[in-house]
Amino acid sequence: MTEINKFEEIVKETYTKLVELHPEQSMNIGLSYLDKPLPDLSKNTIPIERGLLQIQLEKLKDININELPIDKKLDYLAFKDYLKLRLFFIDEWPIWKMYPEAPDIAFNMIINVYLKRDISDKEKFKYVLGKLEELPSFLEKSKNRLETPVQLFIDAGILSSQNLMILIKGIYNDFITKEAISSEVGNKKKVFESAVNSIEAYIEWLQKLREKEIRDFTMGKQLYQKLLRLRRVEDNIDELEEEIQRDLKTYHNQLQKIAGELNKEKNINKVLDDIMNEYPRTAAVALSLYNHGLLEVKKIIKEKKIIDLPDVDVEIVPIPTMIKETLPEIYYFPSFKQAGEIKVVEVYVNLSDEPELLKLHNAYFALHRILQIIYPGYHVIFTNTILNNNRVRLMLDIPEVYEGWSIYSDFLMAEYDFLKSKKDNFIRQLNLYRNALLAYLDIKVNTGEMKHIDALKKLTEEGYMSRPEAVAHILKIVISPTLSLSSYIGFKSIWGLRNAMKEFLKRNYSDRWFNNEFMRSSALPISFIKILLLDKAMKILLTKEAERSLD
Repeated sequence: MTEINKFEEIVKETYTKLVELHPEQSMNIGLSYLDKPLPDLSKNTIPIERGLLQIQLEKLKDININELPIDKKLDYLAFKDYLKLRLFFIDEWPIWKMYPEAPDIAFNMIINVYLKRDISDKEKFKYVLGKLEELPSFLEKSKNRLETPVQLFIDAGILSSQNLMILIKGIYNDFITKEAISSEVGNKKKVFESAVNSIEAYIEWLQKLREKEIRDFTMGKQLYQKLLRLRRVEDNIDELEEEIQRDLKTYHNQLQKIAGELNKEKNINKVLDDIMNEYPRTAAVALSLYNHGLLEVKKIIKEKKIIDLPDVDVEIVPIPTMIKETLPEIYYFPSFKQAGEIKVVEVYVNLSDEPELLKLHNAYFALHRILQIIYPGYHVIFTNTILNNNRVRLMLDIPEVYEGWSIYSDFLMAEYDFLKSKKDNFIRQLNLYRNALLAYLDIKVNTGEMKHIDALKKLTEEGYMSRPEAVAHILKIVISPTLSLSSYIGFKSIWGLRNAMKEFLKRNYSDRWFNNEFMRSSALPISFIKILLLDKAMKILLTKEAERSLD
């Protein structure tokens, strides 16, 4: 057996066994999950997963990495990091002991079937009913994991439990109106009620934990530094923090300059209010903004040959009325045919005729969301990763690539004169500044140098965010340390890599080449993508030199 085959066997075995332990993870990589139960969240599965990861790390030692081609070498290293990262979150920063994740998992497994438009209402009902029958036992078993509950994490768990309850009630109210299943739904009303009751009991249990005034808990500098290294994000936390602080000043000065071009007071909040007040007056008009913008962006990308787009349909869809409260303004939802094949991608938008909600769908926000989330942003990288069907890259979670590419896409399109008004430039710069601020706060809060309540105040006062928006970001910072660094680091790394490739290839460079090669190399750590791009760039130059020698 070749070294490549030996490596692929280890990856396949890991992939299969992890999905058995975490069936919820199959939803994001195209595997069938309609027949899968909710995961076992008792403590019993922790030693099983730990043992699996340790065994697979030992097996990797038998692979002679020198016999692997360059792309497989990088897959090998990334896969090894991935196993170590999972072990880190089991033993060194055991989020499973601190955060009640059961409601989030149940919510995602239910909504990912409820939103599917390629299966019948009967199939949806059967699946949802099965999950609701499992829910009371699932929630009860998960309780024994919470050995070190943290106050802020408990608050987040209460919010996600309430969201799950709203979802279940909304689905019931929707199903009961469906002629084909209404009688079955009515007959099973007690299952829905039992599920809701189990969530209410779970919330009551969490509230009792909350009343014990459990101390705040932070990762600390040493563990935070280790996590950065495992994710191949940064080696020196102090240098990173200094860089972010310099960028924050630069980005804010640039933001104020643009604001000054829009109003005499250089008032950033005033500019933001003016933009939001240019909102569509009905949900139907807001939906048309997205649909028209989607066509316009796709047309420009093709005409100017910026990147080769995946042949996957994208549809803009309003979020079903019954579950509006449970989802954000925009929700990306891929529908798979099977592993490695995407049928269609739906982008759900949360619309109503209420002015406050419509303000979040003004033309400026809508078009920049299309750039960042659909073309040529997140969707392009995500879809290509799925279509390549590389098991290692399907398993990896590399937010720097996805989040960084989203911002990169917006700034890239500005170079092609798309959305170049002062207000558009303001939105881009505000987004860049906010992401730098979030990166800074991620470091300060998780190393224990700043209280989360002070970070929340900083986001509302200096990040120009509403309180609900700021609260969501703070929860993300404390529950997923280093994740809020991703957009900032990813954008800077990708933009810097593009400039380096321009300098290296000179007249042989094109954006289409860079964007396509970056997309095909994803999703690996950006430092690994750089190696692959350099290798391909060297081959281009060698080919050119060979051609010249023949002249």
